[in-house]
Amino acid sequence: MPRFSLEGQGENWINMATLGIALRNNGIDFRHKGYEKLGDYLESTCSYEFYLDRTCDIPVKYVREKSEENPRSIRRQPKAPTRFLDWAFIGKLPESVKQLADTALEESWTSDDEHPYDILLNYLNNTFIKLMNEKKILYSEDRLYAAFNTGLVDRRYLPIYGLFKKNTIPALNQDWYLIKFTVSGEGAAGKTLNRIFSMMPERASYISKISDICFDHKARMAVSYDHILLDRIERLPIEFLEENGPSNFDFLRLAAASEVEKDKLYNLLRESIANDIRCYRRFQRRLDDAINLARSKTEWNYKTAIPSYNPREDSISILLPLSLINDDVVDVALVVTKSSRSGNYQAETILSLPLAYKNARLITRPDSYWMNISALKSN
Repeated sequence: MPRFSLEGQGENWINMATLGIALRNNGIDFRHKGYEKLGDYLESTCSYEFYLDRTCDIPVKYVREKSEENPRSIRRQPKAPTRFLDWAFIGKLPESVKQLADTALEESWTSDDEHPYDILLNYLNNTFIKLMNEKKILYSEDRLYAAFNTGLVDRRYLPIYGLFKKNTIPALNQDWYLIKFTVSGEGAAGKTLNRIFSMMPERASYISKISDICFDHKARMAVSYDHILLDRIERLPIEFLEENGPSNFDFLRLAAASEVEKDKLYNLLRESIANDIRCYRRFQRRLDDAINLARSKTEWNYKTAIPSYNPREDSISILLPLSLINDDVVDVALVVTKSSRSGNYQAETILSLPLAYKNARLITRPDSYWMNISALKSN
């Protein structure tokens, strides 16, 4: 790939947007590792450093491999938490997770037909991290076996566990390999699980008090307008942006643009809105209308508010449906967090419905009129 020398930053930098396109063109999909963004995936390996060039009209992000010549970036880089697929070898994806899906209570685990079992893979990755942090992964006394509770159940509502054995194959990078997802006492793997471990592993814990998952419609809510309307502008529907945005902006070009061009156009639109206070207020009023409607729906039906787990922050939030164009169609999910001190809510950000569903599924299977697989795919 073309590499660049950046003034004051050295050589061998690669444009992140160009790298993302090259990966897609070569059939490499980092989302199978449980990441939504390329930058997050590269950062988790602790092998790369990043630089945002703000000298251009539109900031450009670059990445390069770390080297001994620049150790300071290595010291700054926090060590990423262990990921499930880095910890254990489970075979070929996504076929290897099909066995778990077939064992578990019937559920749709795919939000995108191009990425089978993407929801289940995300669930496994983040459930594993939570269990690791809670020290709920069990190891046998001889350290030859490991096991954890997947949090899923079979058709008899019996817990499903992952059973692993110590890896002795030098060609594999992971310390463990999957024997099978199994129920205790069922089949060879289940009998091994029951024989090795005196106690079965506990499932991950998310909810500490009922107020974490119940929305209080009487509580005051503050909104992070800049973050939602500007920083996350690419998550807003283009029709919504066109209805309220600058009249001289080419939204047809934005809708048809490539990924690289879209980044540039969104930056231009972001800057245009930020510098036009009347335009900004239009967006703000329309967002307030959508939030008020969501609160009214929640007051009428408490199931409208859906508890969600944020793996990055290790925190519980509540998801509310935002209908920005048509009151009967949900476009994005509003992430609302309650202050334990004041009891007030903070509308933090917005999520696409697929990402919102994945975060909600970590706690339990969402079953609301606006947050389920059918609604997800129709949207």
